[in-house]
Amino acid sequence: KEYRRQRQMCIRDSLSTVRALDSRLRLTIVLLLSDGERRVHELVKETGASQPLVSQHLKVLKESGVVTSRRVGREKVYSLCSNTAATIILACRQQER
Repeated sequence: KEYRRQRQMCIRDSLSTVRALDSRLRLTIVLLLSDGERRVHELVKETGASQPLVSQHLKVLKESGVVTSRRVGREKVYSLCSNTAATIILACRQQER
């Protein structure tokens, strides 16, 4: 019974991660963060998206547990919680080749 509960939780968490990656911009953000932490304005510059749009997508990634943030002065700095999401993206890109 415990194994079944743990398996269901794992599936739920995995679905949350997959849903969070269901956006070209969020995929781009994850790949950028796989190279190291970034401030929001850096992600805006590197993606070419507006600040409100980048912030909205970061919120989705944070709520799903893909990214975390910390405040540095007036800015937020984002980083990946783990490399799992980036590994999934890169593995899929390898399959396309």
